[in-house]
Amino acid sequence: MLLAALVVVSLLAACKGERSAVTFWLVVFLLVAPLAIAVPGMLVRNRRTFAWATLCVTPHFIYALTEIVANPSIRVLAASMLVLSLALVVALVAYLRLTRG
Repeated sequence: MLLAALVVVSLLAACKGERSAVTFWLVVFLLVAPLAIAVPGMLVRNRRTFAWATLCVTPHFIYALTEIVANPSIRVLAASMLVLSLALVVALVAYLRLTRG
């Protein structure tokens, strides 16, 4: 659920924040592709996927911080992306802690 919400907010922020079509698709690719690659491993509950998926959230965090500071028109979307990315990292790490054997 957090993953889907983060993707939706990222797409909305990229759509509102970027002016050219090339930069829009570049931002969409850089934000969505790493998370999409992690989904199959998460569905089969592979712990290694959960571990490296925490690193895939880093671009969302960086993009959200940058847009909060630099782009007042999408500050609310960027703040929600920041909160969702932090929540996703916490959820991924919590899963890893709970399933450690």
